[in-house]
Amino acid sequence: MTYYEERNPKDISISRVVPAINKFLPDSKVNDIKFLYHGTYNVFEVEGRFIFRIPDKSLRNKKGIQMIESEYKNLKLLKPNLSIPIPDPIYVNLEETVPAMGYRKLPGISLSKCIRKYDNKCLKKLARSIGVFLTQLHSVKLTKKFTNCMNLNNSDFLAKYTKVWEKEYQETKSIVLPLVNSEQKKWIQALYTRFLSKIDHFSFEPTVIHGDFDTSNILVDSGSCKLSGIIDFEETRIFDPAVDFLFYREGKLFQDEILAFYDGIIDKDFQERMQFTFSRSCIPYILYGVKNSIPSLIEAGKELLTERMTFFS
Repeated sequence: MTYYEERNPKDISISRVVPAINKFLPDSKVNDIKFLYHGTYNVFEVEGRFIFRIPDKSLRNKKGIQMIESEYKNLKLLKPNLSIPIPDPIYVNLEETVPAMGYRKLPGISLSKCIRKYDNKCLKKLARSIGVFLTQLHSVKLTKKFTNCMNLNNSDFLAKYTKVWEKEYQETKSIVLPLVNSEQKKWIQALYTRFLSKIDHFSFEPTVIHGDFDTSNILVDSGSCKLSGIIDFEETRIFDPAVDFLFYREGKLFQDEILAFYDGIIDKDFQERMQFTFSRSCIPYILYGVKNSIPSLIEAGKELLTERMTFFS
């Protein structure tokens, strides 16, 4: 299973990366740096022991610096409250030219690279560990702690939640719909209008979420099929817990087992919100691609749209 980020080349040269890394690891050379993937961040492995993340070129500015600062705070807050290892940032550079964050490399490989070789016994073992992780992440205790530390006010959450999807749909109508065929246009319109018509009837408690929780960000020991770490917390926030359960591609057994070992609240509309969030996950690719003139990202979004339409007609 391949994600766009794993096919996307880096947008910063190694020669520019080296000076930023040398501020923290002065003896590192070009040959010590290995490019891994490029999504929101260009991600590099250094000396086989460290991971360095440098924002995409569109984010090597104040916005990217704020993104690094936010993720740093999130990780420092979350780490003591989770039993599964997550990154522990030890290097932070907040200069706009090459902002960066570094941490000691966690063991394991992305689940996306090995999930197809696992039998049902291994899949169930992993799913149970993921269910436990999400239970801890979404817990009332951690959500209260996160809310207080970040000085958030969740009293009018449903109104804010509604505005998030209304805004995305407005952008989608003006930017995405002109780029897709008539069948895709009807599917997207039906997806959003149906969901937005139901939001007023939703009743759920927001929690801390990972926000980008797919198999590419889940690390495993490929031999023992043991969960070894979770990475990429740049989208962590207080939001709908259902968005962390989007494992339709991995099959019903895997997703059902995660839900079975999840001790958080699964309300009556949980599955509805899971399906919507999974289905619309192609849209941000196209929106970001258009706004930043990245044709390959637009095409990746369209490919993902075609795939999503096969899951929910």
